[in-house]
Amino acid sequence: MKSQYFVITNSEDGISISGPLEKEELRIRLVPDEDGNCWYGRVDALTFHKSIPSIDKGCFDSDAIVIIKGQVIVPQVAEVIKSFSIE
Repeated sequence: MKSQYFVITNSEDGISISGPLEKEELRIRLVPDEDGNCWYGRVDALTFHKSIPSIDKGCFDSDAIVIIKGQVIVPQVAEVIKSFSIE
């Protein structure tokens, strides 16, 4: 399976995740227009992080972007619960 990209951004409305995106779509979204804006805001104001910033206050810097490369994994059931014990 081909890797895909997920972009995590923040705004006053909260944290957003874009994706899955193919590499070319991500590249298109990051290329600035003639005014210096890209899909995620002004390119010169964006800060790319190597990890997800702390969200203890409910958000992180509004110009922060985290890009994750990977695959969506859907867990499969390994065991089925057959009974419950209630005390």
